[in-house]
Amino acid sequence: MKLGVCGGEGQLAQAAKNGFDYMDVPLNGARRLTDDALRAMRDKARALGLSIDCFVCFFESEVTLYGGESVRAAALDYATRNFEVVRLLGGSVCCIGSGGARSVPAGMEPARAEEDLVTLLRMLADRAADYGISLAVEPLRPAETNLINTIADGIRIKRAVDRKNLGCLVDFFHAWSNGEELSELDELRPGELIHVHLARPNQDRMAPGRGDAEALTAWRDKLREIGYDRRVTLECRWPSDFDSALAEAAGVMQMFR
Repeated sequence: MKLGVCGGEGQLAQAAKNGFDYMDVPLNGARRLTDDALRAMRDKARALGLSIDCFVCFFESEVTLYGGESVRAAALDYATRNFEVVRLLGGSVCCIGSGGARSVPAGMEPARAEEDLVTLLRMLADRAADYGISLAVEPLRPAETNLINTIADGIRIKRAVDRKNLGCLVDFFHAWSNGEELSELDELRPGELIHVHLARPNQDRMAPGRGDAEALTAWRDKLREIGYDRRVTLECRWPSDFDSALAEAAGVMQMFR
């Protein structure tokens, strides 16, 4: 299992120092960098022994995802820059969370919104395939979006889209917030789960510490039980003493290896 942490160029050195394998980079910032700056970031990571594998914050909240062909074309143009960034940084997985953009607009039927989103995701997956990139659909708790909230929702969307390079993402923090049982992961077919996020099981959503080891052990055991062995990313909030919190979290997360 590879272990990663969400962050940008400013966190590369600390991630490498604490034994992480890769970075999970926010695209809302990276897409604004020049190509030369992106190459420099990639080279800096490699020199530190890190890869930049995965990406979060795919769509900014002002991007419109629901509507006709012109809306989908604009969203696809936006996504294409993201795919160019991912290729320049040497990555391979984009998380489709983006709760603000994904939320169903007032007055729109949820079933219609889901149909629109499935159509768009098929287009995104086809474009991503041209770049050798996979997409992971992330369920988010209802506080962050009103569409695709549970593990079951994510599985349903993945199967509706029906593209080989689009899979499921499980974020244990969101599943815990929803009160979902770990047995929900048993519904995943082999190969459908392609990425995992976690923070500690607490509404503060901070990095896990030694006191959270019991919960993380249960999560690790379930991943092993279903045969998942790809990547686990630490996606969380941080206290003011980032260095100490990262070191403690890194130690706890070694159980996933």
